[in-house]
Amino acid sequence: MSLKRIIKKYLRNLYRSISEPTIEKNNELLLQKQLRLIATAQLHQHTFLKFKGCNQGKSVVIVGAGPSVSHFKPFENSVYIGLNRACQLDNVKFTYLFSVDKLGIEHIYPQFAEYDSTKFIGDQNLGPKFQIPETEVAKMKGDVYRYKTDMGLFQKSRYALDLESEPLGNFNTVSLQAMQFALYTLPEKIFLVGIDCSASGHYASNSKNEESVNERMRDRGENRSQNADDSIRFWYGLKEFADQYYPGIEIISVNPVGLRGLFKDLDQ
Repeated sequence: MSLKRIIKKYLRNLYRSISEPTIEKNNELLLQKQLRLIATAQLHQHTFLKFKGCNQGKSVVIVGAGPSVSHFKPFENSVYIGLNRACQLDNVKFTYLFSVDKLGIEHIYPQFAEYDSTKFIGDQNLGPKFQIPETEVAKMKGDVYRYKTDMGLFQKSRYALDLESEPLGNFNTVSLQAMQFALYTLPEKIFLVGIDCSASGHYASNSKNEESVNERMRDRGENRSQNADDSIRFWYGLKEFADQYYPGIEIISVNPVGLRGLFKDLDQ
């Protein structure tokens, strides 16, 4: 058989294997991605542009809910960003709160809603098991901004540089979205607190709540050990991103656990 006939046969079989419903479905998925990117660019002009470079010359402290946060001695004259249930801490005042996964705050919806701060609430595009309901967002006090992540848009999530037009990279921890925002504000230093990247739970949860979280994670096909390992890997990617685009910003891990040795370490 000649090469020409082989190619024609291959193309004919390929065409038969791609049915019209498949082509229509692929076109619809492509359209959905384009619409999400357009909607993100429009939304993020309102959400993030006003904060670009707003923390120049300042120190920003990102506070997670890992057990190590119990040993944190707060810094004065710093801008604090709280993640999920970190809003329960009573020794710092948060300027911003971040949450993207309902599992992070569903046990404390009223407390999170009442906290007096600017709030950033993300849309992961992962369905009802992950989505913070709009009915809960509507109850939140203070300035509340919605943002979108890149889940489902690209083969791999990527860290966002131009937050005013790009979706935030979606990795399995909201701390990395808060970090993209913190870098965008161009502080002199960023301190990481309570971002343990470990499977040891949360500093302020009782055993009943922790087991509920574990059950929900299993229902979503997740487990803490794997999430912790993935988080550490993603933080290494964040360091490469920060070294490239923000080499002048010093990043410091306070009482580090899983991130020890990645950035500058500070033990209190």
